[in-house]
Amino acid sequence: METLLSKIASLTGINNIDWIPATAEIALVAMTLMLEYNLSSIFDAYYAATALLSDPDGTVISTDPIYDRIPGIKRKDPREVAGLLQ
Repeated sequence: METLLSKIASLTGINNIDWIPATAEIALVAMTLMLEYNLSSIFDAYYAATALLSDPDGTVISTDPIYDRIPGIKRKDPREVAGLLQ
């Protein structure tokens, strides 16, 4: 648990990351996505809901193809994104 906490804490020092708090609206959309698209992971549902409500492009960074099922979500592979940063 300490390792996880340390890794999450280190993320707060990265510039250009917007921290988006969970809201009741995000929770409702996440639950709706779980029902409509048979998502089994609450994390996946919250991530998708947050992208849909907070990102104009609806972009998520993930290797998980589950996001490809959700209209309005654009999935980017992190390996491709990492290549752009070099």
